[in-house]
Amino acid sequence: DEAKAGIEMIVFQENGELSYHFTCRKNLYTEDFIRNFISVYDNVLTEFTRKEKMNDVEFLDEETESILDSANETANDYDKSDVVTQFRRAAEKFPDNIAVVFNDRHYTYREVDEISERIAAHLKKRGLGSEDVVSVLIPRCEYMVLASLGVLKSCAAYQPLDPSYPSERLEFMIKDASAKLLIADRNLVKDCVPNYDGEILYTDEIPSLPHTQKLTVNPSPSNLFIMLYTSGSTGVPKGVMLEHRNLACFIAWDKNTNHITEKSHVAEYASYGFDMHMMGIYPPLTAGATVYIISDDMRLDFAALQKYFDDEKITHAFITTQVGRQFAEYYTGKSLKYLYVAGEKLAPVFPENKSFTFFNAYGPTETTMLITYSPVKKLYRRVPIGAALDNMKLYIVDRNGRRLPPYMPGELWAAGHQVGGGYLNRPDKNAESFITNPFTDEQGYTRIYRTGDIVKYNERGEIEFVSRKDFQIKHKGNRIEMGEIEVAVNSIPEVTNAACVFDQPNDKIVLYYTTVKGQELDIINLVKDKIPVYMFPEVIRLLKVMPYNMNGKIDRVELKKMYEAEEGK
Repeated sequence: DEAKAGIEMIVFQENGELSYHFTCRKNLYTEDFIRNFISVYDNVLTEFTRKEKMNDVEFLDEETESILDSANETANDYDKSDVVTQFRRAAEKFPDNIAVVFNDRHYTYREVDEISERIAAHLKKRGLGSEDVVSVLIPRCEYMVLASLGVLKSCAAYQPLDPSYPSERLEFMIKDASAKLLIADRNLVKDCVPNYDGEILYTDEIPSLPHTQKLTVNPSPSNLFIMLYTSGSTGVPKGVMLEHRNLACFIAWDKNTNHITEKSHVAEYASYGFDMHMMGIYPPLTAGATVYIISDDMRLDFAALQKYFDDEKITHAFITTQVGRQFAEYYTGKSLKYLYVAGEKLAPVFPENKSFTFFNAYGPTETTMLITYSPVKKLYRRVPIGAALDNMKLYIVDRNGRRLPPYMPGELWAAGHQVGGGYLNRPDKNAESFITNPFTDEQGYTRIYRTGDIVKYNERGEIEFVSRKDFQIKHKGNRIEMGEIEVAVNSIPEVTNAACVFDQPNDKIVLYYTTVKGQELDIINLVKDKIPVYMFPEVIRLLKVMPYNMNGKIDRVELKKMYEAEEGK
């Protein structure tokens, strides 16, 4: 009502026409919001007189639609060749530049080119090539670059595996991707993939691989580049397929926007199984820059991390949101020039008087890492995720696919050169998530990925993240389907039901569960082999009964109230 919203609209008939009287509290709304509200309302009233169905009513007038379209004028020409070709050019131009550093081990572009060539020749000899998948199971080390690049040179795609995942999940991913070979650290195979019986190239065998002439066939831009697995709402991870052309578009934007040159020193901080590892590897490796792989023992030690950044003169870094936010405030060095965070909603922060520009970014794996970015220029109440990257078009729509004006929250749809090849072996999910673009038939933008994220335009024309449309969340840099946690917990024989919610203010995954006899269980111990550590619920609460709504579904809004009532709080 007007008392709460501070807005009153009275519609009446005057001289045979519809008129309205609008009043609002100026201390609650900006003039831009008021003008936009009146414009939308006026357009909707006019649409009501012209359209027969509610679903046909459009929210945008021509002027607003034109403004939104101008934000999608992002076309920018770039090198569309495959990533291998781009790396080879850099290696020829800067053979003596240091390409990769891990701890005390350094590799020049000449050495990286030669080692990855031997890996590629070995894979070719075993019959691997275009569209084949090679799984890679390694700890953080230089082989994050060497093995990945070797697979790509063979024209195959790589599947990065995180050793911290449960073996059941890792073995499913390998099988689902129909991987033809596994490149692995010998010490990880027995514990991580005990049932794998396929071909293996151990990393300790790579130095003794024979020297070879360079392969003459490069991948095509449409060849599969990588297989990345994200959480699945049914408990089954989904394999996302990205192609060389998707990476080529992102690489060009990153190098151009963030001024990555042969003199840049780029930190590779992200986990190998997380899509953002590609940002730390491929833009620098195609520019003649140096990739510094951050060791595990340093990633959460800010003092050690700052010293390393200073000693190695790190200029560029990506760190997952919450850790990146803390490091941005902690860092007092001088070398860092660009610091990006992404992966979940960024709490208000403004790192003042720093050597670097701080960026808040956003993007699903399905659209190649990032599709929006925004420099954090002040202490925002809600930190924007910004505007579209080059060669991407973004649309904010309602449940019927109608574009929405500024301030109105809706689902974000993305089209453009970074939209990937879809999900492997999941035609149902592909049909649901990847659709034909109804707004343009322009080449390169005819396919849309429906992100499932709720966003809105603010008064400055920037996009702000609001929430997820479903139960999928971004937490500590990982995308998590709450349903996957619930599936794991419900598989415990003693559990009768389980429900997960995300406590946004406290940044915690909360699990509620009921059991056959009302007994408390060691949930973490019982699910440790079913889901990765990053999915472990941080708060676990036993209920006597689950709250249900009138449709017979778990009432997630009532979970906390039910727990407090049972505990007498």
